Amino acid sequence: MSQVDPCSDHTSDPRFKSDPHFRALFHFLWLFLHTPRIWQSRCISWKLKGQLFSALALTVLLYNVEVCPLTKDDTTLFEGMYTRMTKSVCIRAARMRSEAEQTKVIHTKAVDVLKLLGLPTMTALLRQKRLRWVGHALRRDDGDLSKTEVKSELALSSKPWTKCVLSDMESLGIQTVGSA
Repeated sequence: MSQVDPCSDHTSDPRFKSDPHFRALFHFLWLFLHTPRIWQSRCISWKLKGQLFSALALTVLLYNVEVCPLTKDDTTLFEGMYTRMTKSVCIRAARMRSEAEQTKVIHTKAVDVLKLLGLPTMTALLRQKRLRWVGHALRRDDGDLSKTEVKSELALSSKPWTKCVLSDMESLGIQTVGSA
């Protein structure tokens, strides 16, 4: 039984080689997923496994992502990692079950794995984190530096981070920052 590193697809990515934080993040998550007692336990429900994954792995994976201007490649990288990690959780959970169940889990679509674990899509998570942070910053006192910065960033719709936030707002039907 060989174990395939979900990070291996991205080792050619220059950020993976040059940024020690980026590399350490993915290796931590890879090690976390190989904690078999949690994922193979039959007394822990799929929903609880999803909640544990969300609380422990996603917290690390998405740390500070709300303030970063993510490119399409970055988002694809996060989606790929998220898909491989959630599938890995399900495969590990199915190892203690019959061979038919294991085969079923291996061939399950990513969307169905997320439903099984009760998790949202990566796009929804990224959108939620960005808009939650913008709302948090805009609710601060008028003299607060972060509120002033967010307002000035949102006024400059040419910046990558602002484009992400405005796109998120548009997809949810939020017309203005004042109504957010």
